[in-house]
Amino acid sequence: MNIDFLMIVKKIKNKNINKVYGDLVVRYSGDDVTILMSVYKGTTINQLIESVKSIGVNQTVRPKEIIVVIDGSVPKEVYDYLFDNNHLVPLKILEKEKNQGLALALRDGMKLVTTKLIARMDTDDISVNDRIATQLNAFNVDPNLALYGGNVIEFVEDPANPIQARKMPEMDADIRKFAKYRSPFNHPTVMFKKKIIDESGGYLPLGTLEDYFLWIRVLNHKHIVVGNSNHNLVFMRSGKDMYRRRGGGLTAIKNFWKLRLTMLRMKQISKIQFLIGFFVNVASVLLPSDIRAYIYTKFLRNPID
Repeated sequence: MNIDFLMIVKKIKNKNINKVYGDLVVRYSGDDVTILMSVYKGTTINQLIESVKSIGVNQTVRPKEIIVVIDGSVPKEVYDYLFDNNHLVPLKILEKEKNQGLALALRDGMKLVTTKLIARMDTDDISVNDRIATQLNAFNVDPNLALYGGNVIEFVEDPANPIQARKMPEMDADIRKFAKYRSPFNHPTVMFKKKIIDESGGYLPLGTLEDYFLWIRVLNHKHIVVGNSNHNLVFMRSGKDMYRRRGGGLTAIKNFWKLRLTMLRMKQISKIQFLIGFFVNVASVLLPSDIRAYIYTKFLRNPID
């Protein structure tokens, strides 16, 4: 049963009003959540509509608002939809004259956030209808939780025809081990405390590694807890284009070098782990797209339960 619809009792604790149900202190509700999204010239209207409805309208617990960064020029129908549909869900829109890339768009969008929690969402993905409720429950159970993601189901055209899953380690210790070699969170699934992200330096540009680069800086905080749900939280579009973007040539190699070097300086990895991880990254970048796609689908993805 949705916790927002349960009869709750209020009590004062540490000068903050918390909601209590049984032994669970409800520190956060939908009013504490902002959805952060970005659109760009490649955004398509049908996918955007489906995405916004899934995270803003169809949720069992709705967020306070959705912040959408318009990153440079976008198709007219996308622009019109955003400004004509504030009645569906509270939208706060930030327009950027020139395309700056996802990291800087999200960085600017975060400046408009007034809630304690932020949930990421990509404009071509679809959230399951209890995603926010699932993540809020985790934050209410553990006051030290700072970042919480989950699994994704990948599909090409129709979410009713999924092709594979991407499961992440669930527990804090396992996530920290996993992060030594691979990104430990599915970016479109994460919900996090704004304060911790700000203290970690926020989103910074690093090619397609802006999320991984943020996670390692978050994990440098030893007093926090991170986690992943064992549930599927998002249906994510996949296909050849996704694996093609995981190439990138010399620029991508330089970005992996910076990422690994940062991890080494933070003492998250040893020198041996630095070398192993970097050479694996280089090999992945240099592989032809078809071979890269084969490796990802056969060895780095999971069958659907």
